[in-house]
Amino acid sequence: MKITKETAKNIGIDLIYDIVGAISYGAGLLMFVQPNQIAMTGAAGVAVLINYVTGFPIGIGSFLVNVPLLILAFLFLGRQFTVKTLITTAIFSFMVDIIKPFVPTYTKDPILACLFGAVLIGFGVVLIYMRRSTSGGTDIVCRLVQLRFPYMSMGKLTAIVNSVIIISAMILYRSLESGLYALVVVVAQSFVIDAILYGADKGKLVYIISDHAKDISKAIISEVNRGCTLLNATGAFTEQQRQVAMCVVRTQQFFKLKEIIMKIDPKAFIIVTDSNDIIGQGFKAIDKTR
Repeated sequence: MKITKETAKNIGIDLIYDIVGAISYGAGLLMFVQPNQIAMTGAAGVAVLINYVTGFPIGIGSFLVNVPLLILAFLFLGRQFTVKTLITTAIFSFMVDIIKPFVPTYTKDPILACLFGAVLIGFGVVLIYMRRSTSGGTDIVCRLVQLRFPYMSMGKLTAIVNSVIIISAMILYRSLESGLYALVVVVAQSFVIDAILYGADKGKLVYIISDHAKDISKAIISEVNRGCTLLNATGAFTEQQRQVAMCVVRTQQFFKLKEIIMKIDPKAFIIVTDSNDIIGQGFKAIDKTR
């Protein structure tokens, strides 16, 4: 199969993201999490426990933990997913062991270790996610289990698998604090991932049901500098026809929007939902989502 220039470019970008992501993840793990005996999740968490008991290198250990999972993934989840995950996993395992001698350790304050470890690990995960890959481990296990139990969500399955790893770490470390600190890392890491992936493009989707929807939409356009769409709606109880104004604003613009609505129609019915990713004019450019 002939490799096109575009394909070669994408492969190169994938490798760069995987390498930088692995370095960031590994630095957070080796500098902050492991030295403080904070329980870690995923295949890396299992590898850290193996290292604690036997001294076996974390990188190689993480790869060996992933090998049987990758075989199952190839059989049940498909070749493309498995190959991409294998490459990311191999790079991660290699880079973690390569950088270990050069990474200092921090053990003064476990809370600071949790927070800074979460930032570095979260950043590494984001880089991998951005190239539509995965570091294996928990993700593969959850996908495989979901084939048998499709009604179980990825969120619940991930929580179950990670809980088993964290509890195992607490037993090995003989420390309740190890598990509690792990929760801090998990929560902080999720905030970091969401902030980087969606933070710049988060907003509020607002529906305004009002007899003055047209006036409100004009005020939104002129004062908030945001577009607005008027939807024709019919009340189910009254069967009355009316218009509903729909608009999307950045989070920091919402309070100004609410003031405008209340000023024009204090009786307006407002529905507000969070929007994690907004694509289009005034927000994220369409070509950046490819």
